Amino acid sequence: MRNLVILFLLSTILFSQLTEISGYVESEGDGFIIGSPQYFGYNKLRLDLDAYPTDALTIKASISSKLFWGKSEWSFGDFMPVSEELASTTYTISDTTNIDFLYSQLDLEWMHLTIGKQPLSMGGGFVWNPTNIFIQKDLLDPSYELVGINSFRASLPINKSELDIIIQPNDNLESNIYSAFNTNLFNHNLSLVGLQMNQIELNEEFSEESSKVLGLGFSTVGEIFGLGIWSEYLLKSDINFDNPQNEFVIGGDYTFDFQTYVMLEAFHQDNGAEFNTAYNDIDLLNYVAGNTKALAKDYVFGMLKHPLGEYSSISLSGIYNYSDNSYIAIPQVDWNPIDNLDLMVSIFKSVGSEKTEFEVQNIGGRLRMRVYF
Repeated sequence: MRNLVILFLLSTILFSQLTEISGYVESEGDGFIIGSPQYFGYNKLRLDLDAYPTDALTIKASISSKLFWGKSEWSFGDFMPVSEELASTTYTISDTTNIDFLYSQLDLEWMHLTIGKQPLSMGGGFVWNPTNIFIQKDLLDPSYELVGINSFRASLPINKSELDIIIQPNDNLESNIYSAFNTNLFNHNLSLVGLQMNQIELNEEFSEESSKVLGLGFSTVGEIFGLGIWSEYLLKSDINFDNPQNEFVIGGDYTFDFQTYVMLEAFHQDNGAEFNTAYNDIDLLNYVAGNTKALAKDYVFGMLKHPLGEYSSISLSGIYNYSDNSYIAIPQVDWNPIDNLDLMVSIFKSVGSEKTEFEVQNIGGRLRMRVYF
């Protein structure tokens, strides 16, 4: 990885007359009460490089390095309502250096072609995106940046519409394939989606099993009388159509004349975990591994946000797990005191009965500072 960092820096120097260099330094500290107070955090450096060899060709790269501090060894029971047998299983967080993006983009009049580790964002949902088969958002910080996915992407303009095709090769040569026809209908953005994915799940022996899944769906984003609305739906099944499953999101947002912003979003998935008196360990681990969009079947997300002057705002957001009646509330203050400096303070308060999703962490907080350059 060190050689990759050196290569990145050398390329920056060699092509400095053709590139744009930017990035940020971010420091974050988190504290939670999990039995006793626990503290941890990181310092992060991100460098972004944009090169323009020709008018039609763009090269983008982004590298990030995280240095962690505080508590580094955690157990599954610290964050998940797992069984006693699994609760003591530990894992360690260590320093990382990653290439978040590294891709080339060719823009022609009749086609846009992107090859490499690139950002992939599709669907209208703010927290959940059923039609995004490549990556998932952080449930407690859904607007935070996502790393890229190694893939091939071709976009073909068709009059005022577009055909979008994405192929993500996998180790076992079973590619994830996403295709969408994007158009505008009655001032609403509409995407008709067809996909094939290699679904990975843990079995009862905690080993991975893979199966091919096909899906059809759509995504819409629009506005009616100042009310923003969006929806997203995916019907997926195995190749024999023996086990069809539905996932959907519906949401809306509105800004009042007195500047208060409100958002609501609901999510459902047929294959969510069942809750009786506890969740199954397999379901919990599949969720943590990113094999499912969420743990349970039904959720509601809400947000209220109001500006405090020109450079700061206060908000209250929360996620309610309808399946087990647990929830987490997140009051937050954002402040931009000077140019190129963002400050954020959040508090996390979890409420739920024993063994529910949000019962484990009682209360916590987060302080984040980001300086751009």
